[in-house]
Amino acid sequence: MNSIFGDIIRKFSSKKVLFVRLAKNTAEIKDIETGNLISRKSLEAFSNERLIVADFIIAEKFLLEIVNELLNHKNKSLKIVLQINDSEIKEICNTEKVIYQDLMCQIGATNYWLIEHQKEINDEQILNIIK
Repeated sequence: MNSIFGDIIRKFSSKKVLFVRLAKNTAEIKDIETGNLISRKSLEAFSNERLIVADFIIAEKFLLEIVNELLNHKNKSLKIVLQINDSEIKEICNTEKVIYQDLMCQIGATNYWLIEHQKEINDEQILNIIK
């Protein structure tokens, strides 16, 4: 990739950087270096009325499938920036934070950041988060 973002990524890390936007029973995952993006709805529900991740096992399997498809291999050395996307959520509680952290570790994150706001975020902002 011949762009300033690719140069920044290579400068700060050899790990892949993924941006995960997680919503009820859906996920959007973007490889920041390549710009490749997969957005998908889960065939099995992992959310309920209160929680984005109510069934950890289903959510883990679903996200692993997307990550493996996006990266074309299993990569267990990732930097993941996660944003929860649900207009009903005003605040993410500590229990949910632990669930999200564990989930991101299970799909390969060795470094993880949680964005707690609902505003759109661009690649440059993501790269600033991981510095």
